[in-house]
Amino acid sequence: MNGPSQPDSPRAPQALRRVLLENAEVAVIETVYPAGGSVPMHLHRFPHVAHVIEGGTVQTTAPDGSVATLALSPGQTLWRDPQQHATRNVGATTVRIVEVEIKHAAAGIAAERTPRALTQEDLDWIPDPLDPSRSIALLAGDPAMPGPYTLRGRMRGGYALGLHRHPDEDEQLTVLSGTLYWSTGAAGSDASEHALPAGGHVVFPAGTAHRLWTREDTVIQMSGVGPRSYAYADPAEDPRAHPAAAPGAASGVTVTPLAKETASWDGKPIVYPQGKPEMTALLVEIAPGAQTGWHHHLVPNFAYMLEGTLELTLDDGRVKLLKAGEELPEVVNRPHNGRNAGSTPAKLLVFYAGAVGTPLSVEEKKSLLERITAGGFD
Repeated sequence: MNGPSQPDSPRAPQALRRVLLENAEVAVIETVYPAGGSVPMHLHRFPHVAHVIEGGTVQTTAPDGSVATLALSPGQTLWRDPQQHATRNVGATTVRIVEVEIKHAAAGIAAERTPRALTQEDLDWIPDPLDPSRSIALLAGDPAMPGPYTLRGRMRGGYALGLHRHPDEDEQLTVLSGTLYWSTGAAGSDASEHALPAGGHVVFPAGTAHRLWTREDTVIQMSGVGPRSYAYADPAEDPRAHPAAAPGAASGVTVTPLAKETASWDGKPIVYPQGKPEMTALLVEIAPGAQTGWHHHLVPNFAYMLEGTLELTLDDGRVKLLKAGEELPEVVNRPHNGRNAGSTPAKLLVFYAGAVGTPLSVEEKKSLLERITAGGFD
């Protein structure tokens, strides 16, 4: 049972992005990643130069789930093509990068007039950074940046977004499935309420107050000109003020995200096993001073610490303490050991995504010290 050296949990700090300069030619953006800090899936529409002010180690995750690890040094300068990715600081130090997006460099790309097609299977759904209670999939552009964008939005039944306005942009919504309800007045007011079924379209001009809600699962398509911003009549209704709230909260259900991982904590992509799928859940209790023994897993698994503290050791000597309330994506095919270094029982839930007939764990015949003494980790 091992956890990421920098856990990616709902409590992890977010990276800070600041636009230093914006005009028709370039956009200059400074991003500061504290240890464990991240920026969710986003799109760079233009080629850009990234200059490292403070170095460290970051991981980027592409829409297909592939993960790349970059060791950045102060003063290093990188050329980056247009791309979409999420970024996380997996090191122990703050990383600061200044990016210069070169807008006119994209003119040659645009001049090619190459068709860009997406199917339903190509969509990469992520939590909306401006409204975590719904999911979005970017189709074109980036609503966080200047310029036109188009995205899909997916809301569960019972979704509700309080009275708000978009100060600087017109918002265009098209309902693809389900029904979207809207009004230009607060809940309980005399303002008319409207139902927009699948195929319907509505435009909210910049500065127009409106609220949205659903009674069934609903998918919309949203178009506008970024950067997208929200101004709430009641700041307490801003869903960003309640990050633990999720779809269904309006009906008395609260969902707390624990993790969304594409790689185990050693950076290797998660790969599901071949064969007939089999899910297994285990409640593991380890007495004070007891150990799991050296072992490795054959299938992906996820652990959530309920009580106590667990000391985790990898075959390369790395050690991590996993505490109550923390989660981890387990390493696969890599020897490790867990030891309760505390004075109270350690208790954790472990979920395995395995295959029928495939063992969950395999005992290692040699301890870490014996493996080192033997001259390697074969």
